[in-house]
Amino acid sequence: RLPWAVALVISVVVASVAVLMPSASAAITGVSAVQPTPNTAGATASYSIMIQNASALVAGQTITLSGPTGTTFTNNALDYTIAGSNPSLASPTTGGVVLTLAAPVSGSIAIVAGNVVNPTTAGSYSLSVITTVDTVPVTSSPNYTIAAGPPASIWATSGSGQNTSVASSFGTLLTATVKDQFGNPAPVPASSVLFTVVPGTATASF
Repeated sequence: RLPWAVALVISVVVASVAVLMPSASAAITGVSAVQPTPNTAGATASYSIMIQNASALVAGQTITLSGPTGTTFTNNALDYTIAGSNPSLASPTTGGVVLTLAAPVSGSIAIVAGNVVNPTTAGSYSLSVITTVDTVPVTSSPNYTIAAGPPASIWATSGSGQNTSVASSFGTLLTATVKDQFGNPAPVPASSVLFTVVPGTATASF
């Protein structure tokens, strides 16, 4: 009967150890303050990212940044700092990068990613972050903005082919469309359009 008693004690000890073992917790609790500088479409920018970390990460573990389609990160570890230190390795993915920690980090962690190429489509975007110990990525909030670049093209949108008497208004407003080099509507007032008539003539074309 002694072996049975020993087995029972061992079972109780193992069960107790299993209960006392801490469960894995998510490292990231939030991602905020994502700011590309400059934030112009297609520009090469420096990204400032702040993540809130609930548990410590050690050297050799990773932090993965995932941006929107069209975002390009470099493979140069010197282009990045994590809490003031360079990662040991930077491995780009489609729209993102995996950063391998060279030193432990915890708490609120400031990440700077340099020489990142912005998407060429202007709009409101978010970036997600996941670490070695997380099971799901955490999305940044609030969103950040990629703005259109300077005007690169202009063409008549409406109002062409009209006739009117001198000092009279056209029946349809003269409207022009201005876009940047990637086809994004150029920002106002940077894209204001001035309509002029050639001096000494009685006609104008649009």
